[in-house]
Amino acid sequence: MIEINSKEYPLRYTLGALTKFEKRAKVNVFGLSDPSKLSAEACAWLIYVGIEAGCKAEGEDLDMSINEVMDAVDLSHVQVAFEALGAGDEKKM
Repeated sequence: MIEINSKEYPLRYTLGALTKFEKRAKVNVFGLSDPSKLSAEACAWLIYVGIEAGCKAEGEDLDMSINEVMDAVDLSHVQVAFEALGAGDEKKM
Protein backbone atom coordinates (compact mmCIF):
# COMPACT_ATOMS: atom_id res chain seq x y z
CA MET A 1 0.00 0.00 0.00
CA ILE A 2 1.05 3.56 -0.67
CA GLU A 3 -0.55 6.65 0.85
CA ILE A 4 -1.18 9.61 -1.44
CA ASN A 5 -3.20 12.63 -0.33
CA SER A 6 -4.37 10.80 2.81
CA LYS A 7 -5.72 7.85 0.81
CA GLU A 8 -4.24 4.34 0.74
CA TYR A 9 -3.75 2.75 -2.68
CA PRO A 10 -2.77 -0.87 -3.36
CA LEU A 11 0.64 -1.23 -4.98
CA ARG A 12 1.43 -4.22 -7.16
CA TYR A 13 4.10 -4.83 -9.77
CA THR A 14 2.92 -7.41 -12.27
CA LEU A 15 4.85 -8.10 -15.46
CA GLY A 16 2.15 -6.14 -17.29
CA ALA A 17 2.71 -3.13 -15.05
CA LEU A 18 6.48 -3.39 -15.43
CA THR A 19 6.17 -3.65 -19.23
CA LYS A 20 4.07 -0.48 -19.28
CA PHE A 21 6.70 1.24 -17.11
CA GLU A 22 9.52 0.14 -19.43
CA LYS A 23 7.69 1.48 -22.49
CA ARG A 24 6.95 4.84 -20.86
CA ALA A 25 10.28 5.35 -19.08
CA LYS A 26 12.57 3.64 -21.61
CA VAL A 27 14.25 1.83 -18.71
CA ASN A 28 14.81 -1.90 -18.25
CA VAL A 29 13.14 -2.64 -14.93
CA PHE A 30 15.36 -5.64 -14.23
CA GLY A 31 18.38 -3.34 -14.18
CA LEU A 32 16.90 -1.09 -11.49
CA SER A 33 18.70 -1.10 -8.20
CA ASP A 34 18.82 2.56 -7.22
CA PRO A 35 16.00 5.12 -7.45
CA SER A 36 18.53 7.92 -7.96
CA LYS A 37 19.23 6.53 -11.43
CA LEU A 38 15.66 7.36 -12.58
CA SER A 39 14.29 10.66 -13.79
CA ALA A 40 11.47 12.26 -11.81
CA GLU A 41 9.03 11.34 -14.58
CA ALA A 42 10.17 7.72 -14.57
CA CYS A 43 9.68 7.59 -10.79
CA ALA A 44 6.13 8.89 -11.19
CA TRP A 45 5.41 6.26 -13.86
CA LEU A 46 6.78 3.53 -11.61
CA ILE A 47 4.38 4.58 -8.86
CA TYR A 48 1.46 5.02 -11.26
CA VAL A 49 1.72 1.60 -12.93
CA GLY A 50 2.05 -0.04 -9.51
CA ILE A 51 -1.12 1.67 -8.27
CA GLU A 52 -2.92 0.90 -11.53
CA ALA A 53 -2.09 -2.82 -11.26
CA GLY A 54 -2.89 -2.84 -7.54
CA CYS A 55 -6.31 -1.28 -8.11
CA LYS A 56 -7.04 -3.73 -10.91
CA ALA A 57 -6.12 -6.69 -8.70
CA GLU A 58 -8.28 -5.38 -5.85
CA GLY A 59 -11.23 -4.56 -8.13
CA GLU A 60 -10.95 -0.86 -7.30
CA ASP A 61 -11.24 2.12 -9.62
CA LEU A 62 -8.14 4.25 -10.03
CA ASP A 63 -9.23 7.81 -9.35
CA MET A 64 -5.98 9.58 -10.29
CA SER A 65 -4.24 10.37 -13.56
CA ILE A 66 -0.50 10.21 -14.08
CA ASN A 67 -0.39 14.02 -13.84
CA GLU A 68 -2.18 13.94 -10.49
CA VAL A 69 0.27 11.33 -9.25
CA MET A 70 3.20 13.50 -10.37
CA ASP A 71 1.80 16.48 -8.46
CA ALA A 72 1.07 14.48 -5.30
CA VAL A 73 4.14 12.30 -4.72
CA ASP A 74 7.63 13.02 -3.44
CA LEU A 75 10.82 11.05 -2.89
CA SER A 76 9.38 9.19 0.09
CA HIS A 77 6.79 7.67 -2.26
CA VAL A 78 9.55 6.57 -4.62
CA GLN A 79 11.20 4.72 -1.74
CA VAL A 80 7.91 2.94 -0.94
CA ALA A 81 7.57 1.92 -4.59
CA PHE A 82 11.13 0.54 -4.70
CA GLU A 83 10.51 -1.41 -1.50
CA ALA A 84 7.34 -2.89 -3.02
CA LEU A 85 9.19 -3.70 -6.22
CA GLY A 86 11.89 -5.50 -4.25
CA ALA A 87 9.32 -7.34 -2.14
CA GLY A 88 8.45 -9.44 -5.17
CA ASP A 89 11.94 -10.96 -4.97
CA GLU A 90 11.16 -12.30 -1.51
CA LYS A 91 7.92 -14.09 -2.40
CA LYS A 92 8.11 -17.84 -2.76
CA MET A 93 6.85 -19.39 -5.97
